[in-house]
Amino acid sequence: MNLALNLDGLVASSERRVQYQETPERRVARTFEFPELKSRGAYVVELIGNGKSSRALVQKGRLGLLQEITSAGHAFTVLDEAGRRFTDARGWLGGREFEPGSDGRILVPFSTQPQPETIIIRQSGFASIVRFNHLAENYELNAGIYVDRESLIRGKKRRWRSGPSSV
Repeated sequence: MNLALNLDGLVASSERRVQYQETPERRVARTFEFPELKSRGAYVVELIGNGKSSRALVQKGRLGLLQEITSAGHAFTVLDEAGRRFTDARGWLGGREFEPGSDGRILVPFSTQPQPETIIIRQSGFASIVRFNHLAENYELNAGIYVDRESLIRGKKRRWRSGPSSV
């Protein structure tokens, strides 16, 4: 992943300075902890030392989806990283916002151009990007008809009625 993000104009929410006793030529393994990163979100952590810069993108938390294909489209149930269900999450796809229904699921209608899509799921100021296969409507009718050979008469036509007494 390319972290060459332009951070000009942004102000660091936290900054600290650390001094070490070792000489700059000596390599020493260090562990850094960031207690400031308490809530869910994406954070850019930049370490600058001896004229060199290193960046890391830290993602804390995520939203996931359970998908069910219904007659009306894709029904998404939104879950957090611990598997807890959210009923107030919203989805954003193709310039449209999809609100949760009475059951808390986000209903996205079928597409006329089926393809892999990216939906943005948002809940309480936190968002995650989730990929899914956006399907098209597909109607299919399978029927089987059984006619007893003995009831067929050559050259005759039969009118059929619907219902249990159609013979």
